[in-house]
Amino acid sequence: MERDDSAAVACFYAETTLETGATVSLNERVAHHATVRRIETGDRVAISNGMGSISRGRVLRLGKREMQVSIDRVERVAPPFAVHLFAPIADRDRMLWAAEKATELGIASWQSVRFRRSASVSPRGEGAAFGEKLRARIIAALEQSFGAWLPQVLPDTSPDDLEPASGLKLVLDARGEPMIDLVSASDSSCAVIVGPEGGIEEDELARLVASGWRPASLGSSILRFETAVTAAVAVVRAVHASQPAFGASPVASDCLFCRIVSHEIPAKLVLENEHVVAFRDINPQAPVHVVIVPRQHVASLNEARDAAMLGELSLAAAQIAKAEGIGESGYRTVVNTNRDAGQTVFHIHLHLIGGRDMAWPPG
Repeated sequence: MERDDSAAVACFYAETTLETGATVSLNERVAHHATVRRIETGDRVAISNGMGSISRGRVLRLGKREMQVSIDRVERVAPPFAVHLFAPIADRDRMLWAAEKATELGIASWQSVRFRRSASVSPRGEGAAFGEKLRARIIAALEQSFGAWLPQVLPDTSPDDLEPASGLKLVLDARGEPMIDLVSASDSSCAVIVGPEGGIEEDELARLVASGWRPASLGSSILRFETAVTAAVAVVRAVHASQPAFGASPVASDCLFCRIVSHEIPAKLVLENEHVVAFRDINPQAPVHVVIVPRQHVASLNEARDAAMLGELSLAAAQIAKAEGIGESGYRTVVNTNRDAGQTVFHIHLHLIGGRDMAWPPG
């Protein structure tokens, strides 16, 4: 007999396109976990693709190697504020636990760092094989928490080779400023380094500080690294939950572009990632005319406070131009600000125009 529960009884991760009305086939891993969870035909389940879409549907068939689900609803979830975590190579089991908890709190990426003190730990979690095990634990945590965004797992690195995204860069150190005083909702992103037990050695820390990392303290208590990982990400999340971002809001209910970003209004999408959404202009002024908008709602360039967001718009334009075949021949990017410049939708956006000769000056 079919259960008629309105809520999904479990969530599964699948790298697939999720569309309302579609039937998706999920692999042996999912089928095994569904069997262990005692999922039955007719049960409602959720499917996350790890890229911001999470669907609900009913199980049509469950076998040893495959589970088929009929999707009846797809929800688009805006990406959370990006927290990039750099955790120490340390005890394997404790690294897996830390990655699980950090995923539940919504990190954007995890990268294991080989500090000098990491070499004294055994057995330690490092290398490609452990990286696969770490990713599997992260996927399990995403499923358990019904998450929509899967953190990226980056290759192991050293303190001298870190390449964080732009934004606030913090390295945990008991002598630093209180972390809660350094984090602000106006930051474009936040990268956090958690050192090994015993702390980051002085010369390693000095080089990090010299390259722009700010020491941040979680208090005077001596924490195990997995506790520090959880506490640090939780502090960032708490600050962003309590402070509105200056000059920006996640969405505006009456904004046309916000409704396109949330998939409430259809558009011919060209690119979609955690920062921007790009779609073809409904009134094209050239063979290639794409509108690129940030996910967060900012009315115009006058209100923008996030340099990284503006940079993501330009980077997306270059990426799309190359994909559209106009990267070498040339293209124009335009940001109209307020009515005299022709801005008609008050959600900052960049026009990418190309595929024909351009006059100068523009009209």
